[in-house]
Amino acid sequence: MHSKTKLVESQFTAAEELWNLDKLYMDLAKAKEKSLTAVERSLLRGLLCGYSPAEIASIIYQNRSSSTVRVYLSNGLYKYIEEMLSFQTGDSVKIQNWSRVAQLLEKAGYRNLTAKINDASTPLPNQHLDNIVTTPKQDWGEAIDAQIFYGRNQELRSLQQWIVDDRCRIVALLGMGGIGKTALSVKIAEQVQGHFQYVIWRSLCFAPRIEDILEQLLQFFATESISPAKDTHAQISQLLQYLRAFRCLIVLDGLEDLLDTGDRSFKYIEGYQGYAEFIRRLGESSHQSCLVFTSREQPHEIAAIQGAALPVRVLKISGLSCTEVASILQVKGIVNFSEEECHFLVDYYSGNPLFIKIAATVVQDVFANNIAKLIAQGNIIFSDMREVIAQQLSRLSVLEEQVLYWLTLNPQSNLVSNLQSEIPLDASNLEILDAIAFLQRRNIIDSNAPQIIQKKCFTAYIVEQLSDRIYQSIKNHQDISFLKKGNIQSYLSTVTKTDNFYSKFI
Repeated sequence: MHSKTKLVESQFTAAEELWNLDKLYMDLAKAKEKSLTAVERSLLRGLLCGYSPAEIASIIYQNRSSSTVRVYLSNGLYKYIEEMLSFQTGDSVKIQNWSRVAQLLEKAGYRNLTAKINDASTPLPNQHLDNIVTTPKQDWGEAIDAQIFYGRNQELRSLQQWIVDDRCRIVALLGMGGIGKTALSVKIAEQVQGHFQYVIWRSLCFAPRIEDILEQLLQFFATESISPAKDTHAQISQLLQYLRAFRCLIVLDGLEDLLDTGDRSFKYIEGYQGYAEFIRRLGESSHQSCLVFTSREQPHEIAAIQGAALPVRVLKISGLSCTEVASILQVKGIVNFSEEECHFLVDYYSGNPLFIKIAATVVQDVFANNIAKLIAQGNIIFSDMREVIAQQLSRLSVLEEQVLYWLTLNPQSNLVSNLQSEIPLDASNLEILDAIAFLQRRNIIDSNAPQIIQKKCFTAYIVEQLSDRIYQSIKNHQDISFLKKGNIQSYLSTVTKTDNFYSKFI
């Protein structure tokens, strides 16, 4: 019995760093009218570390069945906490869910590392000032400067709600290249930083190993020097201890660089599969922290655990509005333009802020700030844009590329229900439907049920590539029967530089 009590007392000691346990034990003893038992103290520490009753049962009793723990909580600890807080506040306090315990006790002042902030000059929606940390530890790594930021007010409000109020464990920011995912990740981290004790931002563009990322995180969160475990699974377990004990914000930018090119299951490149376990466990395990990551593609492990009412959420980043694009043009020094010209840029470039900035620079340097002269050029995809689009298209599987090219050549066929029978490819209906779904998950095409919506900048790029391919084929006297005559006519009408040349062959 003595050994069991000693074992229980050694559980969940991380709570001692964050909570004034001596005062809490004493106040609860008054409500109970006698001291808490060793088991009750251990259960309380487990709740304060963010563990669910099932997880506490697994740790203490080596059994996932939480019935014993729930009886201890509902018949004992919850009642003592309710009585203590009701006496302190003068209001009736009821605990409906285990996750409310830490929030109620934090609000009652039993947490060590938080303090009230009286300056509400810039209030945030639904903010709880009791939960704002005065001196968070931060490491912004390679984060970009997001001082000049356009729009995204609705996105920021949603992210604020998810991260601060709903306490989501994972938030994924997805969108095409150049759409502004990185800037948004920095902006929301800056906006919510006061609600976290630790904030760390890391770029994945140079493909760091998961072991290196985990070691950095563990050293950052540790209050003293530690020796990280040797295998990934154990390192993630170590990390979860800190994510439960502290309110931590982790931002990882550019996850697509770790996903395998052309892999239709959206899995990781060889040697980087540990990221899948990292994301899955942070999404499924109970803790009080948040991982935000950006990607052009949605990784496989997110699909099964994300949802509008779940602690794992996905935000697809769409293009900027005409008002926001107008702000970019004005900051660039282009002030004389019509609403129609602004709408054209939004439509042609899918509101992509990077593409808009590139086009605005060309308007300045080449067309004396006259957007109409840019539009008159027809195909206005510039080299920097081509590079972004080519990178994204290079990730497609062969079937996805075939489907995308067919959609480009047959823009009138945009009903999802008809495409399986219309696309003349050597693939089953299910494979074609999968390819369409994967193109959406890669943010190459959009869907507004029941229609598929193609991004005009991608379409223009593909038309340009096909035109060059046909030009080289004809020039080298090669067969061009890979395209139907009608399709050649349909898309050559959009290409001015080679119309006369091709007309001799049609």
